Amino acid sequence: MSQRIIDATVVTPDASTQAPVSTVLGGARVDGRVYLGPADTERAGLVTPAMAQTLADVAAAYLQGGTIEFAFPEAWGDPSESVAMTWVSDRAIAQDLSFRVNGSSDPFATVPVIRSRRLDPLRIYFHTAVLDGLSPDTIYEFEVAGFSDTVKTARVSEPKVSVISDYQQFNFGAGSQLQQIGANVTATEPDILVLNGDFINDDGLFGQVIAQLYLGFLRGVAQNYRTRDGALVPLVALVGNHEGRNDAYGAAGAFYGGDGTIGYTKDVFSFGYMPESPRRFADSAMSARIGNELLIVCLNTDHTVPMAGQLGWFTELLAAEADEVAHVLIVGHVGPFTTYSNNVFRRSSQCRVLRNFFVTVAQQYPNLRLWMEGHSHRLEIKKRLRMNYDPSFTITAPGNDQRWTDDPTGIRYLGSGPWGASRRDLTDQFQTLQSEIDGSTLMEASLYFRDNSHQVLGSIMSPSDNDIWHGWELEFLSGEVRATARGRSGAALYEITDPIPGASP
Repeated sequence: MSQRIIDATVVTPDASTQAPVSTVLGGARVDGRVYLGPADTERAGLVTPAMAQTLADVAAAYLQGGTIEFAFPEAWGDPSESVAMTWVSDRAIAQDLSFRVNGSSDPFATVPVIRSRRLDPLRIYFHTAVLDGLSPDTIYEFEVAGFSDTVKTARVSEPKVSVISDYQQFNFGAGSQLQQIGANVTATEPDILVLNGDFINDDGLFGQVIAQLYLGFLRGVAQNYRTRDGALVPLVALVGNHEGRNDAYGAAGAFYGGDGTIGYTKDVFSFGYMPESPRRFADSAMSARIGNELLIVCLNTDHTVPMAGQLGWFTELLAAEADEVAHVLIVGHVGPFTTYSNNVFRRSSQCRVLRNFFVTVAQQYPNLRLWMEGHSHRLEIKKRLRMNYDPSFTITAPGNDQRWTDDPTGIRYLGSGPWGASRRDLTDQFQTLQSEIDGSTLMEASLYFRDNSHQVLGSIMSPSDNDIWHGWELEFLSGEVRATARGRSGAALYEITDPIPGASP
């Protein structure tokens, strides 16, 4: 291991001693500081400037003695080319990460850590490095500090996407919904996994219990959401109302529009949250793109970033890139036509601005295939809806609330969770709510929960043995788009095949 001299600051765990030193570190990458854990300070004693000469041995032992439990990848702009790999360690200092094509004899490429952070108050640290210049549809092996795993990049032709939301459970092991739906994801082998908010109900708060829950959730995702060959799948994580807190409203969750404060989600994930993240507009308002095949637009639906503030970015992004790709997918925790409650459906800062402005912009692009949503905790397949916004009404007026039409050129809205959360009723109000223009209703089909039993609106393929909990599998093919809602037993709940107008059969 090579050695180099660097200038650093030694910091003991209680921050009682901070001393500038110049010392030799055996291959350690230190961005201005060296953090020592309790065992190290017990061995070395309280670090003072006079003891700085012992730092080299302590730091080397610190690196060599660490344990890495698991890693998870994120899309880093384009998951066919770049992946941000995060590993979970009990050491604050991280070595460089090495990677190469899996099974090859090529020399390993080495990349530095770009971000390190602690899952406070646990003595658990997250380190992130970017694997760049990758080839599409390829499995790579990576190593760091004795830990190794594999990750698969996205294919650039006919990509697959898995979308799931609203877990909100505290069981992440065998037999849990997380493990069961993970088996479905493995069978599908998506190119990217989209986590559409509301993971563990942390509500933007911090603490030992919440940190342990987040760690368990991430561990479960890393263990269960892989390809059939066992490679990790790049993910994108969005915030929902349970990832932020709203002090202004005196509420733990950012249900009523967030105050900009996200909890552990911003510490855990990098893509869309780290300021240097590519294709990021604001926290959880970002886009990922797979070559010229698929543009995924992710919205922060008024939980910690106001909707109105995202409209300019959203409009410019679609104008610049929608025509460059074969397919566009929009994802947001709360949808424009959410049926969670009448209050949410008519909220000016959330659903009204989505319907009146975001949908009005988005429906100009015929290659916008799907709009995925969560939050309502039931399976929902809405009709192809086209919004007919009338600017003579003010944004806060109800005049535009029911100005949709059932139109084959409209946008199809799918989803509503839940991954593992409580199952909810679809009220009669939303089953019968009609357009003021053509009299059409919102729903094509739904599986919901009422009077302690499953209820079906429309036609569901196998409702009895799936308990509503499900995930969506999306396939963007050259001639059609397929979407399948699959329950935790593996059975299909609903399947959609939409031909692409003008595509060759």
